[in-house]
Amino acid sequence: MFLSSAKTAKEINVKILVFGASGRLGQKLVAYGLEAGHEISAFVRKPEKLKLQHPALKLILGDAEDPETIENAIPGHDLILSALGVSQMPPPITLMSDAVLFMLEAMQNAGVPRIIAVGGAGILQETETQLKMESPSFPAFFKPISEDYFRVFELLKNSDREWTMVCPPTMPERVRTGNYRTLANYFPEGGQQIFVEDVADFILAEITKRAFINQRVGIAY
Repeated sequence: MFLSSAKTAKEINVKILVFGASGRLGQKLVAYGLEAGHEISAFVRKPEKLKLQHPALKLILGDAEDPETIENAIPGHDLILSALGVSQMPPPITLMSDAVLFMLEAMQNAGVPRIIAVGGAGILQETETQLKMESPSFPAFFKPISEDYFRVFELLKNSDREWTMVCPPTMPERVRTGNYRTLANYFPEGGQQIFVEDVADFILAEITKRAFINQRVGIAY
């Protein structure tokens, strides 16, 4: 797929590096970022999975489990987006937290100030003293994944970078509506799901709105 470049050079004002760029959410982040006029670097292990072409898109071949390729990819960007996740992996799961640790170290070395990472609703607060993933009703299947996302949250919270952690529930692929609810550190009451297109929509908007700096964000319809 070739995306037209309707923006002028003056309008391209953020250089973004997307990890997990060939995944469901990552591909939407790349596409929407290019449509918004940003310069996008897509960090991919299998470039054939990313079917976009655009003058402002650069592919970076690498492995999120390899600190050297992450170290080499980070410099020259204004913002890091991490859309890393797993669908099927035996516990213990450490992929996301290992990669974000490498990212934060490389960001500090390169002077990159900000990261937006995607996690899951399980790491939001259920109450002031309990996380959603600590609730008896939380699905056991998601527990190891949520535990690693919580490690990501701890890394971000203890870093000296600006960060936002977006924590969606189930994300089917449907359509970009632009209509959803967000809440800092908690899950929107009564929410059930959010389309992957709208998670990407929110992340792209948050780049300039900066409404949730150094916070987790619950998002749902």
